[in-house]
Amino acid sequence: LLSSYLTQPLSSYKFVQPEVEITNRETNKIDIDVLNKIRYNTSLSMWKNKEVLLMNYDIFHAYDVRGIYPDEINEDVCYKITLGYVSLFNPKNVAVGMDARLSSPTLAESVRKSLMDSGIDVIDIGKVTTDMIYYAVGALDCSGGIIVSASHNPRQYNGMKFVREKATAISSDTGLFEIRDAL
Repeated sequence: LLSSYLTQPLSSYKFVQPEVEITNRETNKIDIDVLNKIRYNTSLSMWKNKEVLLMNYDIFHAYDVRGIYPDEINEDVCYKITLGYVSLFNPKNVAVGMDARLSSPTLAESVRKSLMDSGIDVIDIGKVTTDMIYYAVGALDCSGGIIVSASHNPRQYNGMKFVREKATAISSDTGLFEIRDAL
């Protein structure tokens, strides 16, 4: 039953706020309306007026975060992941760039909003190639950088790459999975 409503195995999803229930309290069965909303990655107002975002952990890879837009990666997911980046690396100023994909402007806006909501100064470098985020972090003396890009993947994908001070790439060995685990 669950496999027909979710795009990945249930074990690869995580509730950002796990106290929100997906079962109907009266029947003690899984609420299909809730699952349908989760399937399309919408934020939900549920019991106790809590927002829930179901996130697929499989979008975290060795060198980046990437998935199919908007099913696996969307504006809400980018906002939350950026909060994890901020909490782990504590940057003071962050360069933000994006590639030319149609979904990149709204995803980059979510990244910028998350940074600014966290009190971080943002330097928007616009549409650039991935190597330009490394250059910008070094040349502009930024303490971090994020580019919205899915690199060479097909157009339905999008993602994020992270950089820390001195243009040091963040990978699974240097903090990317810790960002995931902080969510």
